Amino acid sequence: MNEDRSNPLGIGQLLPHDRARDAVHIAMIPVVAGVVLRPGQHVSVEEGKAVAGKINQWGDAKAVGVVDPYLADAVKPGERFWCFLRPGTVTALHHNWHHDSFPLPVSSTEGAKLQSEGWLRNFAEKYAVEYKSLVDQATSCDDEHGGICVGTDDVHEMGDGEKSLFWHHLGVVTGRLFSASHQNNAYWSCAC
Repeated sequence: MNEDRSNPLGIGQLLPHDRARDAVHIAMIPVVAGVVLRPGQHVSVEEGKAVAGKINQWGDAKAVGVVDPYLADAVKPGERFWCFLRPGTVTALHHNWHHDSFPLPVSSTEGAKLQSEGWLRNFAEKYAVEYKSLVDQATSCDDEHGGICVGTDDVHEMGDGEKSLFWHHLGVVTGRLFSASHQNNAYWSCAC
């Protein structure tokens, strides 16, 4: 079984025997059915309406998520339901999540941007790098290579959670979505 680093729990995959119980956050968004949909059915969103989506034999998604699997009955066209987004497709999940298919509402954007800028400024201070330099370095590295140089060797102790938060807040401030490839290929170094 190949391990998917964007989906470390293996949700949507068969599990090995050594897995224990767990709990997760699942990103979900209310959507309107464009056709009759069954609970748990894979869906895509086209022209603002949920329609049947597919997952092919290689695991490539043609669907953004599934119909709320806990519903007792099918969803009829025009009815709203929770769409549970596919594991590993949400670029940040902190109860306020981002996904390529669903932009943030305009009213919440400015407050989120100010909060994220504050988080990034604290991050820059913690790792002894100028805020503008940090943002420039992180946005200029590409999906193939690139480094982010800071002023303290504490950067080598940075955990995956802090890195994930960094990319989330950078995305909010810049209005860009940074792919998993971009995030994974950006290396952190110290100018000490």
